[in-house]
Amino acid sequence: MPPGFNFPDGICVDPDGHIFVADGGNHRIVRLDGSDNEFMTYAGGEADGFEDGSAEDALFNGPTGVTITPSGDLLVADQENHCIRKVSSADGKVSTVAGCREEGFRDGPAAEAMFNCPTGVACDKHGNIFVVDGGNHRIRKVGADGTVSTLAGSGKKGYQDGAGAQARFNYPGGIATDKKGNVYVADYGNHRIRMISADGNVKTLAGSGKQGNADGAALAAEFSFPQGLAVDPLSGDVLVADYGNECIRMLSPETGIVSTVAGTGEPGFDDGDKATFNQPRGVACDGKGNVYLADRGNHAVRIISREGAGRVTSTLAGFGQAVNTMPGNHEEDCADECCLPAPMMRKLKSKRAVAEEAISDDEPAPPAGDGAQAKRKAASNFGALLHADDTWG
Repeated sequence: MPPGFNFPDGICVDPDGHIFVADGGNHRIVRLDGSDNEFMTYAGGEADGFEDGSAEDALFNGPTGVTITPSGDLLVADQENHCIRKVSSADGKVSTVAGCREEGFRDGPAAEAMFNCPTGVACDKHGNIFVVDGGNHRIRKVGADGTVSTLAGSGKKGYQDGAGAQARFNYPGGIATDKKGNVYVADYGNHRIRMISADGNVKTLAGSGKQGNADGAALAAEFSFPQGLAVDPLSGDVLVADYGNECIRMLSPETGIVSTVAGTGEPGFDDGDKATFNQPRGVACDGKGNVYLADRGNHAVRIISREGAGRVTSTLAGFGQAVNTMPGNHEEDCADECCLPAPMMRKLKSKRAVAEEAISDDEPAPPAGDGAQAKRKAASNFGALLHADDTWG
């Protein structure tokens, strides 16, 4: 079977153009090298679990977010191990940067800190690491001195701007930083893009809070379960993997306008100037105008490049089917149109079943060929349930 992915999640690009992908379903990190995108397992992949050491011996459990540090090391949000890992660029060894591997919440020394399903990771030029602590509805910071603190989020699921400790998030997903020290957060359950300024204040940059698909003025724009984020180092624009809308969106902080970069809004696997995607999860920029994405539902890595005044999408790796590298691994069964990170989905499974039952009880079967409409209806009902019960998580 040719090289491929099993529900890829996070993606990042280093200054040399190497592409790193968190191949979540195969519990490994993949690297694509060179102009021919040579496919190689960079770390992990032998089994799910936890093990530091050489890249070949290291084990991960559902890795999601990835980012490159200023020194060239790779950071990984190891979701189901509840910790942040590092793959050294010098010798390839894997170590644990923060987290004691127990699910929970605790600030303090990195080795004693506790996270709950970290889904995203980013860093700044000073070596500070920022973590989306999704299950705790918080954004955490690992300082250069190895101390973990809470940057923003009260721990109570909801929506509120303001000072860091008073702000509320709803299962935040992706994260990115800019040159000014601002931290951007994809607030998945609130369908918004938030920003944490250098002084710790949280404000909403884009999204009305209504689930939908609408470009235009930032605070009137609509998203559907936004996930991955990236800041274009050339323009400062914020790229958004708009998971529920099957497209890549862009927010210009300078103009305050949200636009669609690629994607028709319908699920699919088409390249070209009218590209379609299937659950885009991670997004990255290379500083040359190219946008990369982990197309989760298509088990592929795609690139959106400029061609004249427009943009054209092509597929770098993956072919639309899950490639399962480990016998007995059933992650490929999690093909969910409204998929939260796996541990959260387990908590929400009974609620989603209720939503599906409600759809089947109250709505007639969609006509043949209208699967996308049914999918949007399912996502809408499930989204309503996501907001309805503050006891989850």
